[in-house]
Amino acid sequence: MARFLSGRQVRAVWCEYWDSKKQDSKAERLLLSTNISLTAEEVIDSYSRVSRNSVRTTLYMATHSAVRCNPIIGGIYRHLVKQGKHKKVALTAAMRKFLTILNAMVRDGGVGVLNIFASA
Repeated sequence: MARFLSGRQVRAVWCEYWDSKKQDSKAERLLLSTNISLTAEEVIDSYSRVSRNSVRTTLYMATHSAVRCNPIIGGIYRHLVKQGKHKKVALTAAMRKFLTILNAMVRDGGVGVLNIFASA
């Protein structure tokens, strides 16, 4: 369990799944759920039944907040806008970077990077 930007708890599950395009079961994914009472298996099951739209919306709003409050994500966003990128394109790039950081936090235990994103 981790705390998200607003201090809201989320359940993070790191899992392997079957990738039908590559015919490989080693593809790893980070699954997030705002329902912390779910077990890891229930989070995985809910992802198989639900579209990615709710996840994309949550990540979009979290990145929107991170652009204002987090110096790393905000710096990436402002740098891209200064280069002439459209704001929506820059926000999408910041979302990807944010997701990469979240994946690294789950993979490595998140002790060093977690303090940047967590609120007490």
